[in-house]
Amino acid sequence: MKLILVDSSSAILLYKTELFERLLEQYRVGFTESVFFELTLYDYPSAEVFKNLGETEKLSIFTNNLDRNVTNQPFPDVSSLNIGERDTILQHIQGIGDFILIDDGKGARLCFQHQLPFISALLFPKILYLVGELSKRECDQKTEALINVGRYSQKIIDKATGLTSNELEQYLP
Repeated sequence: MKLILVDSSSAILLYKTELFERLLEQYRVGFTESVFFELTLYDYPSAEVFKNLGETEKLSIFTNNLDRNVTNQPFPDVSSLNIGERDTILQHIQGIGDFILIDDGKGARLCFQHQLPFISALLFPKILYLVGELSKRECDQKTEALINVGRYSQKIIDKATGLTSNELEQYLP
């Protein structure tokens, strides 16, 4: 089962659209400590849910250790990112996780620029459809729900809805 590192924005979007449990069914899900802290500290409606999940084996919580000697890949400048996105990207560069699920614009741009494998929550319904876990109608409904609760530009929406199954193959469970 693939391990994905998830940022807090993506986790909240999937929670709000009743897709987070589906994510846990399809992948091993990992948070950095900073993302887990962010999700459970504030008065988000989902804080208690994430706290409870963190006490189970459904989630992996990774310590924010930065070891620049672990990889030959250069570390990008992540100073403009929030701590959760920063730690998530740096954990992946150190070899943790098959890909990143990120919905922060700056973080996604950095992943794109450094050719790090990533998707946004907006693509998860399509992935579920491609593996036969959602009907086309359900996929469209969940995609629309994510668009309604997320802050996606039309450019991002068009890109996500236009991706083919071949382009998403590496992200399939």
